[in-house]
Amino acid sequence: MKRFSLLTLMLLTAIVGLIVSHIVMMQKLADARAEVDNVRRKYGYISVDDPTKTYVCGISENEQGATAVRILVPAGSRYMLHLSDGPLNHQTKTESLPTTKTISLNSWREGADVTLTYATYLENGKPRVEVHTEAETLLDYTLENWVASGQPTEGFGGHSSEQQDYSIDDTISIMRWFDPGTQRGVAVWLEPYSRWIARNEAKNGG
Repeated sequence: MKRFSLLTLMLLTAIVGLIVSHIVMMQKLADARAEVDNVRRKYGYISVDDPTKTYVCGISENEQGATAVRILVPAGSRYMLHLSDGPLNHQTKTESLPTTKTISLNSWREGADVTLTYATYLENGKPRVEVHTEAETLLDYTLENWVASGQPTEGFGGHSSEQQDYSIDDTISIMRWFDPGTQRGVAVWLEPYSRWIARNEAKNGG
């Protein structure tokens, strides 16, 4: 009968201990990842790699019927929030859209960490768009003279739960929604103030 030496027994004990430790560590890592995913879905987890950039992260779990994004804006940046009501489809470029309503987000100039919630729904047969932060309503707009084609409406341009980063000179699309039959819809986006000024000067021949 073979006998295990004390050294062999110690080695086996060490190996078993390492295996158990590895299993426990992997389980804790899986739990940590699940927790991060949960935070990302509910609150929008953002890791700032460059403090000069604007970060956007989609939030999938929000109030019923609404979608939200968390936006982290660096100090010194300035954005205009635009809404467009007009011709729209998947190929339409944001920069080419006419602005129906514009709001200057002056309160973000010192930096901001906000949750931007938006929803489009029918009210008395007309689409209504609402956009708000935790502190204030930014847009409340109804598409008047709405004629539906009978086709299912389409929404696109939302943000995933994976964070995206933008230069402070980049335009950021928030949402789009339209009727594919009439190709009338609504879009909401953020435009840097410098680009807005340049675009208006070019339009006016300045």
